[in-house]
Amino acid sequence: MNRNNQKHSGFTLIELMVVISVTSVLIVMTAAWLNETMKFSARVRGLERHHRQLTRLATKFRFDVRHGESIAVQDRTRLVISYPGGREIVYAIFGNSVQLEELVGNRTRREKYTLARNSMVDWDVSQLPDSIGLVVTRGNTASLTSNKTSSEEMPILIDKTQMLIDLHVNVSVNRWPGSRIVIEKHARGGE
Repeated sequence: MNRNNQKHSGFTLIELMVVISVTSVLIVMTAAWLNETMKFSARVRGLERHHRQLTRLATKFRFDVRHGESIAVQDRTRLVISYPGGREIVYAIFGNSVQLEELVGNRTRREKYTLARNSMVDWDVSQLPDSIGLVVTRGNTASLTSNKTSSEEMPILIDKTQMLIDLHVNVSVNRWPGSRIVIEKHARGGE
């Protein structure tokens, strides 16, 4: 039998190497695409959670301020809303979260609104005594830097123009006559 006339049904080594190379490139590209897709999905879930918390906070804040009898802003981190009969609601700012404490007699109900990691919460008292506002801003991570102190690391803002306003709720205080707003400034030393 002649060797030249005999047909081989296998693949050459070069053909196999080309197929393995192309397959490995496709697998690497697919893995990178899946990784980016999962990161994007996580970001979208985080933004959706942030938006849901903002909606809940805005709705509760509007309701409480509109029905409150008097309001006291203390040290720019606490807002106390008083109702007839001794009921009080306290909004306290802790970094990127707002904690609500409702005091009814001797019972306390707590609710926490945790916002995005780089969010900042503040009260807008510029239109007192007619209305009060809640402002939530969010900065780009690149716009924040660290001011290291001996006890802790506090982020400070370099450029306020890079802040995005996520929420600005301006609410008229107690639409009934006789409502009042009190701004109390407490010295850090405990005045």
